[in-house]
Amino acid sequence: MSSVINHMSGLSKNNTSVFFLLLTLFFTQFGLAQEDVKTTKFKVSDLSGDVLIGASIIVVENGKEIGGVTDLLGEFKIDLHSSSTYTISYVGFLEKRGSVNPGQELHVILEQNEIELSEVVVTSQFKPTLVESSIQDVRIISKDEIAAKGSSNLKDVLNSSSNFSFSESDIYGSNIQIGGLGGANVKFLINGVPVSGRLNNEIDINQILLSDVERIEIIEGPQSAIYGNNAMAGVINIITKTKSALPSRLELNALYESTGKYDLDGAYSTNLKGHSMGISFGRYFFSGFSTDDNSRDLDWNPKEQYFGNAYYSKIIKRTELTLSGRVFREKILNRYNPATPFASIALDDHFKTSRQQYLAEFKNSFKPGHVLSGAVSYSYYKRIKNTYIKNLINLEETISPSSSDQDTNKIQNYFGTTSYSFETNSGDLSLLNGIQSEHERFKGERIQDEAQYITDLAYYTSLKWRVFNEKLEIQPSLRFIYNSKYVAPVIPAFYLKYTFDKIDFRASYSRGFRAPSIKELYLYFVDVNHNIRGNENLKAENGHYLNVSINAKKGFKRQMLSGELTASYSTIHDKIELVLSDPNTTEYTYRNFETFQSWNSRAGIQYHNKSLRLENSVNTVWIQVGQMGNDPSKLDPFLQFSSNASYTITRFGLDVSASYKYNGKRDSYYIDSESGDIYSFTIEDYHWLEVSAGKSFFEEKLRLTIGGRNLFNVKDVKSNATINGIHSPNNEYTPVGTGISIFTKLKINI
Repeated sequence: MSSVINHMSGLSKNNTSVFFLLLTLFFTQFGLAQEDVKTTKFKVSDLSGDVLIGASIIVVENGKEIGGVTDLLGEFKIDLHSSSTYTISYVGFLEKRGSVNPGQELHVILEQNEIELSEVVVTSQFKPTLVESSIQDVRIISKDEIAAKGSSNLKDVLNSSSNFSFSESDIYGSNIQIGGLGGANVKFLINGVPVSGRLNNEIDINQILLSDVERIEIIEGPQSAIYGNNAMAGVINIITKTKSALPSRLELNALYESTGKYDLDGAYSTNLKGHSMGISFGRYFFSGFSTDDNSRDLDWNPKEQYFGNAYYSKIIKRTELTLSGRVFREKILNRYNPATPFASIALDDHFKTSRQQYLAEFKNSFKPGHVLSGAVSYSYYKRIKNTYIKNLINLEETISPSSSDQDTNKIQNYFGTTSYSFETNSGDLSLLNGIQSEHERFKGERIQDEAQYITDLAYYTSLKWRVFNEKLEIQPSLRFIYNSKYVAPVIPAFYLKYTFDKIDFRASYSRGFRAPSIKELYLYFVDVNHNIRGNENLKAENGHYLNVSINAKKGFKRQMLSGELTASYSTIHDKIELVLSDPNTTEYTYRNFETFQSWNSRAGIQYHNKSLRLENSVNTVWIQVGQMGNDPSKLDPFLQFSSNASYTITRFGLDVSASYKYNGKRDSYYIDSESGDIYSFTIEDYHWLEVSAGKSFFEEKLRLTIGGRNLFNVKDVKSNATINGIHSPNNEYTPVGTGISIFTKLKINI
């Protein structure tokens, strides 16, 4: 028995030794394995250095696939034990493959796929969405299109787009119309925040500069359910650049145009350990233009603009914070001819405009499918008009003693918004809830009590539901409003999209409104020559909008063909106009006077391959207007045709482009200030053509663009309006352009 026990004891000791040996080897190997694990970081951007958010990354290690997407900084991190292979893809870009070692930091640059290029939109979306996936029809103007046109402001870049028309004033600048509706019903946004400071309810789009713009997103038709006031005709959202994957970049631009334009701007951006910062600045100058070289009173007034923009962006865990500021200064000189041919004095008007906007934004993705975002902004607008008496012999100036010759308006705007969106794991159901507040204070000598304010509070909600294997999407929306000055209606909207094969069908109904402005409510301009008063009893303009569209796309052999058909109808009640209220005192006031209806149709076709891009569209608008209670009169249809083409000559590295637009004969209308009757007048048709050619040198560090604008030499378009009145045109010609001009633009990237 003892021998057996001794034998067992020996086995036990041996087994124990083996056990500890195996345990030691295990922990040694485990420790070695742990030491081999290193964090690998990918950063993904495009050729220009802009980060690509949501790029798909698949890493294969020892036959095992591990995947993910890039974050808000365009980054993705993964722990690796050994050398692996990766595949990176992003919609609209060529796929890229390669190998990576543990602990390596890779900056991967993707090239655009010119055949399947698809852009991402954010305007009125739950989250960044591809254009074709958007439930609404969204038009995008890219930074490349802006650069090819040599455009400095929003007017220049929209001039060749269909369904847009413009009215020009040497005092009030360029005002836009969409589908026949004026700029009072167009919402202008910069990064989703409203642009404040409307003059006569319009935004001068020559004051919206494009030096730091990434892209422009346009949605036509009422967007009041999400964006509230002034969005009855549509929304134009200017998206600026606030991130870069490059450590630093300096960009300088200089433009000269033969009509007397001299533009110079620059931008510097840097990315240091996740801190993105940038600044841009510039001066734009126009010396003025007139068809009569001997006239002191020019057709297009001299203008000088200065601007400066800055931003700072930082990702803290799952939260992205952005601070930005924009300042703008403009001076316009309006000179009059002397009272008689031999007079030695004349009047000069000086118009000085100042704009400032300061914005703080945050976006938090605290868990997948949940996004909390918000923004607060302060905007300041000031416009000063001074009239001087100028001695044409000694050039001395003295300010006019008449109080009606001087005017100062100041607008302060405080805006805040917060939204929360939720999306299920399957993506079939999404919910958006948000609140917005806006407080605007207007100060001016011609405003009742010299200061007035309006406060607007709103809650909006929107639900998107995908059914039938994601072929059908429906999205109802509602907006509830409290306003300190008027009773606002509940604003509903409903969107529908159905996809079958390569065809998208969209339909929508939305209600829109425009609240009376402070000037319309409280203007008090009474002197020897004027008697204009606001009306505190005005109602908000309100309307309804219906839209249907069909979009189709077909790709074949590295080519893409797409087309669209769109039809819409809108009606507006209680449209506000300035009319004569008392013939005995010639007192004018604002009234809910007019009804407005429009029918709009558009057909477009696009073709592109690696080198060639062609876009053609035909747009037709019918308008019907009438005084409330009377039969409306229907205006003849307004036809527009636009064609854009670009081609890359690969052998020479040369990009050429051309834009042509035909603006058909257009009926417009005015209200006779004496009788209150509505009359129509006709603006004759004209053609507009722009061409440009650009080439890069020294590995894209320098780019030269040469082009021509208004090559049909359009200056003034004939109009048959001859009746004078406070709201009626009194010229036989409408100013359109300054004639043929040649421009040269030089861009330097360091």
